Amino acid sequence: MGDGLTAPSIARAMAAAGAFDVAQLDVNFAFPRFLFYGKRGGEKVAVEALVPSTTWKPGEYVRQVEYRDFFYLTRRAEPAVLGGPR
Repeated sequence: MGDGLTAPSIARAMAAAGAFDVAQLDVNFAFPRFLFYGKRGGEKVAVEALVPSTTWKPGEYVRQVEYRDFFYLTRRAEPAVLGGPR
């Protein structure tokens, strides 16, 4: 994220990560946020940011309606490989 990124550097990073589909996020450097959510006191909140210098509020996107673009990813467990390590 940031002004230092170029299309080729993003393409190399996505290929290295194994991506085969990508989406362009907001082009304004201050808006993209990669937040991890969890529960605190029984309430769903943002608990950590992927990029340490990111500013965010715990209730963003989960406590009230947000007027900016928002999408989320979930992680699924990999199926066990027969005969493989457990």
